[in-house]
Amino acid sequence: MKKIFVVLLILSIALFVFSGCSGVVPGEGEGEGEGEGEGEGEVKQVVLVETFVADGCGNCALLKPRLEDLADEYDRNEMILVELIPWATYSLSLAYERFDWYSPDNKNIPQTYFNGSNKTVGSSASYATLKSRIDAQLTLTPKVSIQASAQHKWPDFNNYRLN
Repeated sequence: MKKIFVVLLILSIALFVFSGCSGVVPGEGEGEGEGEGEGEGEVKQVVLVETFVADGCGNCALLKPRLEDLADEYDRNEMILVELIPWATYSLSLAYERFDWYSPDNKNIPQTYFNGSNKTVGSSASYATLKSRIDAQLTLTPKVSIQASAQHKWPDFNNYRLN
């Protein structure tokens, strides 16, 4: 029994020596960790503009066209406009929770927030005011870098027939 144990021990040590351990210590070497720095250039700031509105709100109707014009002016790599309607029939409870997180005491609408800041602008904010808020956010250094890619292959629906 001891001989079998010793033989297995020697075989496992030999296996680790020849196949497993390359002697690389994390943090040493020229490259960065896996997934870090691959294909990265300069990380640009993207402004997330969240606006909370309601159906049938007159003030919201005044603000929406200005925000939509700004969304057309900026590239998606510069500005992302998200319109949330926390009280609509098909709204998720998460929309209201987000609205409540931003302003637990102020339930007036519309409210627009830039990159999670709790400083809101009202419906009377001019195009120039909104643009200056976005431009100010674009000048900041980003604190987070997120990348995503779609790897899913959608089925070819042309090959399906409805009977």
